[in-house]
Amino acid sequence: MGASGPIPHEKKATTTSDMIGTFAAAFAKLTLSQPPDVVATNASLGKDKFLKFKTELSEAKWLQKVRILYSGSIVELMKKLPSNSYRYPMQRATQSYFNEHYQQRLCELFGEHADVASASLSGGVTAIFEPCITHPLDTVVINQQVHRLSIAQTFRALSLRDYYRGAAVTGLVRNLPAGVTLFGGAAWFNQMLDNQDKQSNQKNIAAKIGAGFLSTLASQPGDVLKANMQTHRWTFVQTVKNVPFKQLFTNGANFRLVSGGLKAGVSYLLVEKAMEISAQFFGEEAPLPTKRRHSV
Repeated sequence: MGASGPIPHEKKATTTSDMIGTFAAAFAKLTLSQPPDVVATNASLGKDKFLKFKTELSEAKWLQKVRILYSGSIVELMKKLPSNSYRYPMQRATQSYFNEHYQQRLCELFGEHADVASASLSGGVTAIFEPCITHPLDTVVINQQVHRLSIAQTFRALSLRDYYRGAAVTGLVRNLPAGVTLFGGAAWFNQMLDNQDKQSNQKNIAAKIGAGFLSTLASQPGDVLKANMQTHRWTFVQTVKNVPFKQLFTNGANFRLVSGGLKAGVSYLLVEKAMEISAQFFGEEAPLPTKRRHSV
């Protein structure tokens, strides 16, 4: 009997490769997303504030325009590094856990959409706890974007309570629906496009951008609430009283839906690809399964 050939191997992602991939993606995301983030933040605070921002931007010289649009970028990068290294690897690990332990139950409940359900659940669970890590830095960034303060001035202006003001609202009202729709939406769109294994880059890009729009739409009210709580230093009750209900859905909505949807989808794609590339260089070798598990 002839000797069997060598067992084929593939590179498997590790914690190290995920960290390297998400760190690399953070720099690319910052370059692309900071200007629309600055505009969206000011737009979410109401017409008067946004008009003041547009006037300031239009009257500024070219270099000053760049500085305004990249307000808070240093702290934002400090936030994106832990945010990326937590959100995407943790979502993937949580989804793997759900698939390993609850796959049969998910199939019973959701049928062919079991993978979409596990992606949605893992995305939501992961997103809820993200403010525990990133909210203090997010508060600094928001205040820099709105008040044009230096890092030192912002730190002096904020009390210890201010750093976590709006953290619960961010986790439950903004991040939870955003995480469910971003990760679940991407899985659903890929399934609808018959691209569960993400072999088609074009279809995967379309799925990520579609999910980005859903995520931005779902997180709009929470984003307006948290931005007002962080910049005005209001309590939740004060924010609900001062911000008309309609404005939760309209303040900066047009801009957020277009730029934010594209940003969320492209950011997700960037991180996913960066993690895949990093795994090829820094991952560990594992035997290639004879049969790969496909989405239900």
